[in-house]
Amino acid sequence: MVYLRRMNFQPSLIPEGDQQVDLHAQLEELLKLREEGKVLSIGLSHVTLEQVKQAEKEIGIASVSNIYTVLRRDDEPILDFAQAHEIAWTPYFPLGGVSYADIPRVTEHTSVQRIAEELGATVNQVGIKWQLEHSPNTLLIMGTSSLHHLKENVAAASLSFTSEQFEELENLT
Repeated sequence: MVYLRRMNFQPSLIPEGDQQVDLHAQLEELLKLREEGKVLSIGLSHVTLEQVKQAEKEIGIASVSNIYTVLRRDDEPILDFAQAHEIAWTPYFPLGGVSYADIPRVTEHTSVQRIAEELGATVNQVGIKWQLEHSPNTLLIMGTSSLHHLKENVAAASLSFTSEQFEELENLT
């Protein structure tokens, strides 16, 4: 899969002058690569709903990757569109904590901390499990620096929220 990362809005370095390239032109080039067998599938990253709709209509896409956490759900309409069109959702910064993008840390929210304690889990696991539970088309790519964290991240999938815990997470802002 090849991701086309658009940079039309913050947080990002916004292109200027001849660095600005029309989405249609970029999609045409990616489509050529896919038709030549050089690319199996195409994904979009850091995009708007309108851009996702355009790309799906023009060439068909396999995945969308935007900033998305239990505490930052600005792109819920994109997630809904992706789910309705069987497009994978691969959120980046799924636990937040990115200062340049002003993304709050999921691990610092008191509800997440309390639910983790109730489940005997880590706060990271609760944030990961919510992503997986929230939408069935979610694929997480978790960065990790150790085998211990990798095992911890994988174990998040086996957590079970009570209906009250899940509802509380669903209603966080």
